[in-house]
Amino acid sequence: QDIAENSRTKSIEFSGGGGVISFEFEESKSDHLQEMWNSPLENAKNQDYATAVGGEGEFAFDVGFGIMAGINLEAAVSSTVEVSHRLLQDTDTESVTSITVELGDPDVGDEFVVDMFLEEKYGTFVF
Repeated sequence: QDIAENSRTKSIEFSGGGGVISFEFEESKSDHLQEMWNSPLENAKNQDYATAVGGEGEFAFDVGFGIMAGINLEAAVSSTVEVSHRLLQDTDTESVTSITVELGDPDVGDEFVVDMFLEEKYGTFVF
């Protein structure tokens, strides 16, 4: 592709005389992959289960010789256990690419125009 036809081309102008222009570009990439596996062991398969245990009770007692007195008790107890068993494999991949370009010239009075763009496929500068 002709550099002059590329719409992402930037013209950089600078003068000589000992100064330096520095450009730094950095790109970061992060991937997270999670895979679920089925175990061949019967007791280690991917599964969800819940167990609930509970009960209720009532007790009544009345006594009386002309005057009635009594006790009435009610009670309830319950418990639930939920379990989720998974065999997972997590893979994290990270990469960072950093490119620095320095342009300079020690001679006073020199003038420069540089056309530059970052090539997409390989991530390199084209001048």
